[in-house]
Amino acid sequence: MKDPFKTRPLSFGQVVYAISGSAQPSPVLIDRLRYLSRLGIPFAPEEATGSGNRRGYTFDHLFECGVAIVAWDFVKPRDLQQIVANHRTALRKVGRDTLSLIGPEWGAFVVNPEPDRMPGDDRRIVLTDRHDPEPCTFYLLEGADRKPGRSTVHALHRLPHTARITGRHIALKSLVATLVFRGMEAPETKPGRQ
Repeated sequence: MKDPFKTRPLSFGQVVYAISGSAQPSPVLIDRLRYLSRLGIPFAPEEATGSGNRRGYTFDHLFECGVAIVAWDFVKPRDLQQIVANHRTALRKVGRDTLSLIGPEWGAFVVNPEPDRMPGDDRRIVLTDRHDPEPCTFYLLEGADRKPGRSTVHALHRLPHTARITGRHIALKSLVATLVFRGMEAPETKPGRQ
């Protein structure tokens, strides 16, 4: 799948919808996205044109926001800032590579999330914080690299039913599929306060 938002970028409201899956997102989610924006996530300094609601979000921006929101509970925002600032190109490449692996079967799963019908999700990233031996970086785990016996925890308050976290692992295919398919169905929003 190619970046569906390259020619028609998303608005801030559509990004919020894609992450929350709801037309009425929690104020906490909106506050977190605004705070991340002040930290430079998802826009690199050279990309920062326009203000807040008027910016156009491509897949790369949506992916950075999704990873940051899902990781918020186990990596501090300042550490996320370091991870993204130092590894933005590599992180976006991982997101685009994962997007190329998403097929139509994922769209059916996002619409009707039944864990026993979930397509294989063997791509994960692990984020490290400032207290790890290699601070503020990420690792890509694929297929056989995944440690057996880890339980899966659903991040229901962030990306219901589909974005799964295991410890500090983020399941990439389910995250990317959820963001993309919800982003494509997100209603148009007008810039500015409603």
